[in-house]
Amino acid sequence: MLSARQVSSLTGLSLQDINEMRDARKLLAVEIEAVVVYPAFQFSKSAIDPIMSEVLNAHKEDHPWVVMDMLLTKDDAFGKSILQLVQDKDHGAITRYIAQVEGDGFS
Repeated sequence: MLSARQVSSLTGLSLQDINEMRDARKLLAVEIEAVVVYPAFQFSKSAIDPIMSEVLNAHKEDHPWVVMDMLLTKDDAFGKSILQLVQDKDHGAITRYIAQVEGDGFS
């Protein structure tokens, strides 16, 4: 887990940009004991992973802890977690997953 300052150092984004992205659900942030932290797995090198951004966008209406659970729990349809699919850069599986989330399970 990273603090906002650590995310800023990693990405070069200002704290204001980080807060705006968090509020827009473009960055996953969860609160632990009244402290907002950012899971490190959503970053690739010094940027936000673009595949993770697509997944987060599909879940922008969901509570951050629900999104965290969804990312870490094995999805029986894919045989691994959505986070593993993102880390594997499995674009086809992620595209199918996002289509299902958005209500088009036949894509």
